Amino acid sequence: MEHVVPVNFAIREVVRPVMVWMLVAIGIFSACGTGKSSLQTQGKPQPWLGLSGDPAMKAYSLFRSSVRALRAGNHDVARIRLAELEPFLAKCSVAPSTCEKARGYHRDAVVAVDKKDHTEALDNLEFLRRIAAQKRVDTKARGKTARVQYFKGIKYLVAGNYDDAALTFQRLVRLPLYMTYAQLGKLRLADTRYNQGRYLEAFEIYGEYISLFPQDVNVAYARYMAARCLVARMPDDITYIAPAERLDPSRALQARDYLQASIRQAPESPYVVETTKLLRKVRHRLYRHHYYVARFYARRMQDGGELGRRMEMAFGFPEWGATRTNFSRMLVLARRTKSKKRLEQIRQAVAVRFPGLLKGETLDAASAKPKTTESPKR
Repeated sequence: MEHVVPVNFAIREVVRPVMVWMLVAIGIFSACGTGKSSLQTQGKPQPWLGLSGDPAMKAYSLFRSSVRALRAGNHDVARIRLAELEPFLAKCSVAPSTCEKARGYHRDAVVAVDKKDHTEALDNLEFLRRIAAQKRVDTKARGKTARVQYFKGIKYLVAGNYDDAALTFQRLVRLPLYMTYAQLGKLRLADTRYNQGRYLEAFEIYGEYISLFPQDVNVAYARYMAARCLVARMPDDITYIAPAERLDPSRALQARDYLQASIRQAPESPYVVETTKLLRKVRHRLYRHHYYVARFYARRMQDGGELGRRMEMAFGFPEWGATRTNFSRMLVLARRTKSKKRLEQIRQAVAVRFPGLLKGETLDAASAKPKTTESPKR
């Protein structure tokens, strides 16, 4: 009778040992066959601290030696290897902030080795490894590309293609901010948002630009455009519904405060004339609001409220509110409300501007309520 070998027996006794030895051989070949460090891939050395070629290989070899020495508990050897690694850190050619971080982790690792704290030393070396493995930034090539992208975005902006312009400038903003066209890209992105009518977003971007680059020559322009954003956010007259003076003046107050601060902080700005014109426009809007509220109180016989608003018109906005008619009305209202303090303040102003109103016959003639009130003039 022919002897039959079971299939399970063949797999267990023949196939499995062969597969195990094949896996072992592959592992040995992968570990020792090439004889190259993990810093090399397909024969091309990878960057280390922005270095390349033999310097990168040497720096990485010293780094690995220090790590192995620390894991073995040999702090003296680790200290020597870290000292030999220091000159390579001085040749770091990546971004300045990245090089400074790498040197900081190296210093912390040296201090930890001196204290024989291998855990802290290994942690700092791991941070150093992550930073050192970053590729070098080719700032010249990037600068050339950024310049092309910037002028491409300018063409979109001038042509009114604001969506494409915004996308182009957003790519520039992602570049390192020490690059010239990255800074200009942020400014042009704010201009794009302003032209799109997204005034609040544009105001925030202008504010970021002023904070990031306070000494830049374009700060005056950014501050002026930020003020224009606030002015543009003020409500306009709504036909057949309500004039602007009836609406909430909080945005006008915000714009006024910002404009006054801009003129005070930069009185020699090339945009000071335009800023002053904007401030006059905003102040006239606020004056119109006070005038509307004064008329509101007058129609309801609220003498105290009307007097307060008229005094705000006269003393807060003298270019429009310091009129003979307004002061005459204020004298009458102050007498009616029996406010001695306000009456004295009004008399002092009248004595300078319109002394004829203080005469008895003039006061008697002015005691009657005027049939019409003055309208605000620009």
